Amino acid sequence: MSLPCIYALVIFPKALRHVDEAVTDLFDRLNKWVTPVPTILAETFRSLNACRRTGEGRFIGCAQLLLVWFHSHFWKVDKVPYRVFFESYSPLKEATVTTRRDDILEQRWIEILQNLRKEDVEWKAPWMVPNEVLYQCGNFDWVPLPRIWGAVGYAPLLVLRQYKARQFISATYGLDQSEFSYNGDNYKKEIRDISETWKQARCMKILTGEPMTTPEYDWLRSQRINDNIPTSGQKNTRSLEEHLRLEAEKLRKGKNKAEEDLDSLKIDYKKLRRSLVESQNEKEQLKTRVSELEIPLYQYRSRNSIVELKDSLSKIEEMKRRIEELESALHSCELRTELFETREGRSKEELHHFHDQVRNRDYLMGEAIVQIREVADHLQTLAAQADILSMKYELQSDRNQELASFTRAKTKKMDQRLEQFQKDMQDQMQDQLAKLQQEMKDQMLEAQRNMMAQIAQMLNGAMGKGKSPMAITGEDSECIPPGFTPPHVQHEEYPQRSSITIRPQQG
Repeated sequence: MSLPCIYALVIFPKALRHVDEAVTDLFDRLNKWVTPVPTILAETFRSLNACRRTGEGRFIGCAQLLLVWFHSHFWKVDKVPYRVFFESYSPLKEATVTTRRDDILEQRWIEILQNLRKEDVEWKAPWMVPNEVLYQCGNFDWVPLPRIWGAVGYAPLLVLRQYKARQFISATYGLDQSEFSYNGDNYKKEIRDISETWKQARCMKILTGEPMTTPEYDWLRSQRINDNIPTSGQKNTRSLEEHLRLEAEKLRKGKNKAEEDLDSLKIDYKKLRRSLVESQNEKEQLKTRVSELEIPLYQYRSRNSIVELKDSLSKIEEMKRRIEELESALHSCELRTELFETREGRSKEELHHFHDQVRNRDYLMGEAIVQIREVADHLQTLAAQADILSMKYELQSDRNQELASFTRAKTKKMDQRLEQFQKDMQDQMQDQLAKLQQEMKDQMLEAQRNMMAQIAQMLNGAMGKGKSPMAITGEDSECIPPGFTPPHVQHEEYPQRSSITIRPQQG
């Protein structure tokens, strides 16, 4: 445990010279092949940014790593030892064995850095031989670096000159807001997002070129403004009081602008509030208008419903009347069948003639069924015509057009109910007609079976008594029911039965 504590105090020093628990956790992860490079870089960049923004402060980070970078890039050398290209070469070991001057004062360092020229900077370290660079993670245009106490964003494309590549203007959207600390409510979600973005890391090949910067980058760099607090060593410096006065003036202008924006927002809020009240009043007026229109619409629909209900009831009564007529005709057929049962002597010609009469009756019943079906079809046609007439009436009436335009959505449900009612009435009428047809058919079949049985009995009885089937006396002819012609007058024309015609009710 002593070794991680020593490294922690060197790499991540604290003001009270104690070791943070997060630092010990980082070194504990080294045995699990977790690289500390992103964490060390993140803490270094965070501390340098804080010092740059305030113009002062104490660097808290890996000073040894920063020192190695400093000596690797400052003061360009003409010749590089060949050992830097060996695979076993380590810049850290080189830095430890190199003798450094420790007697340089802080003021001297300030003068050296202030008078540093472009020709004195070696952008690419001689021991760095990369072939690609990490430039993007996930949807970010930069690389998020998680550190011990927070996270910070880093854009490698801003330092392409350190890779001997041509520097251009890169996308850095959101880089200013990338730094955050591990506190608050949403920092855990941001940590998870950073972990997911590292799974989508993207690299690009390095291509060396001259010149080191593009014209666009040179123009952008010339337009930069130094936002640091000016020091006394710069030309045309101003006093601290003047700088504070200018800062106070900027703050005052910002405050005035904020107050103006607040007043503008208040005015906009009042306008929005007024428009909201007007919209609510208009909404209430529309509701009142709709309520007023619903009353005559309901009355109109009620009148139409009553008229249609009366029409349906009249049609039902007409159908009942026709059903009674059919029942009376069926009853007369039953009476004639009973008369046939009382007859005992029939000849073969009478039997043949009886079969003809039965076929005629079947034909009449078939015509009746066809006419009933035509009545049903005609009812459907009348319903369609009624819909067409109602549509024409609505199109011709200006009041109905106005009602339809304002209350179409309200009346749709009532129209569906009316259509369902018409459909139910038609289905009920068709069911009653089908049931009536089936009952009539069953009764006719039963009557035919009874008649055939009686005829067979009469034939057997006549043969037992020895009567000739062709001998018919006057008494027998008197009991012949109407609708049958005796055999001895077959040359006369058969009387025609009156057909039953069912006419559809006109709308």
